[in-house]
Amino acid sequence: WKGVTPITYYKVLAHRESGAASKYYFDDAVGAMAPNGRYRVVVRKCFQPDQTDLCKKFLHACGAAYNKKARPGERVSLFEIQKWMWNFLSNPSDPHHGNLVERFVLEIQ
Repeated sequence: WKGVTPITYYKVLAHRESGAASKYYFDDAVGAMAPNGRYRVVVRKCFQPDQTDLCKKFLHACGAAYNKKARPGERVSLFEIQKWMWNFLSNPSDPHHGNLVERFVLEIQ
């Protein structure tokens, strides 16, 4: 199994006006995203220098949609997309499920 590519996956965090941070699900803001997870394609673009504008537009749209119905203090003020890599074959019992290798952070106005 030498030379096997590690698993790459992404975590999305929403930082709230209150200072709290938690996992964020795009389908909370855009219900049409729920059935098929199309947002994954856009999330990857956050880490492609020539594609970050599309990522930023998407995140701003999600933040605006979510914030319209959010209570004071719960509005999203910042999105953090984390890129993780895990060599599952070498370390299947890794309690951290890999290593954080890169972050993309965007403030939501």
